[in-house]
Amino acid sequence: MTTKKLTHFQKIVKAFYQLFNWYPSVYESKEKRLLFKLDVTLLIYVCVSFFCKYLDQININNAYVSGMKEDLELYGNELNWLNITYLSGYTAAQLPLLLLSTSSSKYTRFFLPACEIVFAVLTFCQSEVKTVGQLYCIRFFVGVFEAPFFTGFHYTLGKYYGTKSYKGAPVELYMRSGVFFLSSSLGTMFSGYLQAAAYSNLNGVHGRSGWKWLFIIDASITIVVGVIGFFFWPGNPEVGKPWFLSQDEYDLVLERNERNGIEKASKLTLKAFKRAYTDWKVYLYVIAFTAALLSLYPTIYLSLWMKAEGNFSVLQINRYPTVSSAVSVVTIYVSSALFSVYAPWKFAVVAVVVQTIFAGIMIKYNVSQATVLYAFWQTGIFALPSPLIYNAVNRVLRDDPEHKAIVMGSIMTLSYFVYTWAPLGLYPTAASYGKRAAPTWSVGYPVCLAMAWVFGIVYILACYLEERERKLQGKPSIEDEMDAALNGLDTNSDSVSDNDSSTDLKNSLKQTTKEVSV
Repeated sequence: MTTKKLTHFQKIVKAFYQLFNWYPSVYESKEKRLLFKLDVTLLIYVCVSFFCKYLDQININNAYVSGMKEDLELYGNELNWLNITYLSGYTAAQLPLLLLSTSSSKYTRFFLPACEIVFAVLTFCQSEVKTVGQLYCIRFFVGVFEAPFFTGFHYTLGKYYGTKSYKGAPVELYMRSGVFFLSSSLGTMFSGYLQAAAYSNLNGVHGRSGWKWLFIIDASITIVVGVIGFFFWPGNPEVGKPWFLSQDEYDLVLERNERNGIEKASKLTLKAFKRAYTDWKVYLYVIAFTAALLSLYPTIYLSLWMKAEGNFSVLQINRYPTVSSAVSVVTIYVSSALFSVYAPWKFAVVAVVVQTIFAGIMIKYNVSQATVLYAFWQTGIFALPSPLIYNAVNRVLRDDPEHKAIVMGSIMTLSYFVYTWAPLGLYPTAASYGKRAAPTWSVGYPVCLAMAWVFGIVYILACYLEERERKLQGKPSIEDEMDAALNGLDTNSDSVSDNDSSTDLKNSLKQTTKEVSV
């Protein structure tokens, strides 16, 4: 049986169709039923919880421009230090808490929901602070208990969803991780709307300022989600069968992991750390992610520029920055489809172009307000680096869970260590720094431009090294594998259409199957 090779346009159309084809007809009914159960339990919980993380992470910026600055007399570099204390806790706890949350212990199933309850309580406490010192202390521990979520979620999704095409169906993880990353942009966006609503409707109610009500609302949402997590967070498959899966469905989870070449998690050893830190992946992905974070930093502070301009209302200052989050939502949705058509390095090029436009406008600075708004809003496209890097780690290291956990933990720990302290010198907020301070950032914007290019160059180098490894292992290139999947070929089977793009691809797909079967 032959398969008609799709044109480039047909591939794009099919890729967008597959965004909605979450339960492919080529799957047996039992597998579709399993995926549906995972989607309405694991995936929904992960997305709602991640949404809350971003609510609780970004709310300090919304509160700052909505009265907290004046109430707590934050007229120096306090906003920088608030972010530093949060990120210090986040960075210090990142690797140890990640390793705890992704271990094979039966108690790890309850670890993340418990952390969520704790930082919900801490978020509420922020509404009661009287001094900036109290706020520093609370922000540090908010960072500690938020630390394991991002990497822990992405690691666990990669243990339940397929990381490569099966019987020509779309890659399960790509579609789900797209929704996962969408939730972060939605959290950032809705924090602005919540603060605007709190300021308009609750400012002064029961003697509380609008910014205090934002923390109360965020905490109330988060604590409910934390309680739900005790019921719907399954932890690693190795910890045992979750209550919402039957024994047959749980066995199918383990069977699917064997099919996808996903190894069981085991205890970390010195050998695993040596294997990780003598390989190129941890270094290049850490550098790429660090550079992306430093380039991203000024793009989230449109509110500081608007406040400095002096002709925007509090409601506008909270609402206008949400446009870039909306752009991120569209970007992630569209890229989730296009990830199965184009090689990853091409998306990195798009991200670099976006940041070059932003930094170029802001370096010049003396431009119209409309131009500045455009510069900030289009940076929503720079949401691409995070899914690019984490999808790459899940794809490249799917057969080595210990190596993957170490790389993911290292990315977050080392990248956020730099991200914690570098902005103090690069992006200060105190007026005493003159033009180096927000919102002009005479040093910061050139660094933003440079870091965007560092990200692009290093990520493209990582893509090259990945392709070289695949070639040495007898595997098809990423684009050839995606092309085979879009043309309805099974990259896990020995059967390849006679009408496939090349004999080499057929041979390499067969070789891949032999390797997976060993």
